[in-house]
Amino acid sequence: VWKKWVAGLVLVLTIAAMIFEKQIGVSLAVSAWVGALVIVATGVITENEAVKSIDMKTILLFVGSLALGTAMVKSGAGAYIANLIVDALGDTPNPLALLAVLFFLSVFMTNFMSNTADVALLAPIGLSLASQLGFDPKAILVAIVISSSLAY
Repeated sequence: VWKKWVAGLVLVLTIAAMIFEKQIGVSLAVSAWVGALVIVATGVITENEAVKSIDMKTILLFVGSLALGTAMVKSGAGAYIANLIVDALGDTPNPLALLAVLFFLSVFMTNFMSNTADVALLAPIGLSLASQLGFDPKAILVAIVISSSLAY
């Protein structure tokens, strides 16, 4: 019974630390690691159970997708694709038209790849477009993230 209470308390405290990341000066990753360490240190789960619960496929998917996104930024491929989109939409595209293009491109792509890879590929393009056109990058990123989860 005590393990449920400790796990619940650690979960609540970890989420609180993540919510107040800027106020307390602790990054999301550190909060997650501290929460995991407390769970193991208190004996809620064993070290072996903790290691077995790590899904390496998911971690490798994230790492590979982030590397691909970084490569798109550093190689200039993201900016090149962004320029193609701007050329197709005109010099001063309607913000809603741009959002629609990115939204439907993401919906299309996520049918053939993981959501994570979709976002990792399109986020640099969206950020480049936002920078070029003076649009709010948050709106573009939200559209990409939401649309990447629309394939089932």
